[in-house]
Amino acid sequence: MVGKTVETMNDERPGSHFHAPFFLFLPCTVPPKITHVTSGGHLQVRKGSPVRLECSATGNPMPNITWTRKNNLLPNGEEQFTNPVYVIENMDRHKGGTYICTANNGVGQVATSQIILHVLSFLKSQNFSQLTFKSWKPEMAGQDLSRL
Repeated sequence: MVGKTVETMNDERPGSHFHAPFFLFLPCTVPPKITHVTSGGHLQVRKGSPVRLECSATGNPMPNITWTRKNNLLPNGEEQFTNPVYVIENMDRHKGGTYICTANNGVGQVATSQIILHVLSFLKSQNFSQLTFKSWKPEMAGQDLSRL
């Protein structure tokens, strides 16, 4: 805390030099600012792997971090999850998409950042008898993936 002398009082009696400082302590509040998200906001992960999404923020008071998923529930079935770290087990294409980190401390505007999560899966090529990595994106849902 920072103290600031806002007034001094002098004893006006002859020969007296008494000063009584008055300190006013003002808390310093700072709006939230996101300082880090996993992989800078884009992450590719293999099907079946676990994923650890991390979000860090500064502010005073220290912001709460909440995770949501754009246009969908989180894989755990909840609308939101409050913690700087969100872990998704056994990744699959249904769990891909845009995850939003929100930092809020009640001061000013909330801060948000997003992580776009792409799921990589093994698909057998029709032209070759080898396995190749192909990237599945949420906008590909319901499409014929044999053309990849």
